[in-house]
Amino acid sequence: MSANLPGMVASGDINRCRFVKVSGDFQLAQAGAAELVFGVAQEGTREAPIPGASSLHAIAGDVVRYYADGDVCEIEVSAAVVAGALVKSDAKGRALTCTAADKYAAVCIRGQATANNRGLFILRRGVA
Repeated sequence: MSANLPGMVASGDINRCRFVKVSGDFQLAQAGAAELVFGVAQEGTREAPIPGASSLHAIAGDVVRYYADGDVCEIEVSAAVVAGALVKSDAKGRALTCTAADKYAAVCIRGQATANNRGLFILRRGVA
């Protein structure tokens, strides 16, 4: 999280490496399809990586560690994404390649051929 950005808390469950949106005063939620993206939840989980532990990044009330505009980060993809592709959030906050006139939230700099795995992106917003 950039030093000049505010601390934010989760308003619900947020998976790691997923797009997030502003959901209230200093609150973030996992983004859905066609929603304005604020950033991406970081890679860490809220619990130690042991069998049976939660793999969520945050639940309601937890501090959310996030990447914001201009940062480079990994994002889970919902389908294959190639380098150079402009992406938006799908219904589960995963990266999905944009079509013409879509609002994009990131640019792929290392593609990912398999759904539910992570590609590398730079967070930039615009219109495809």
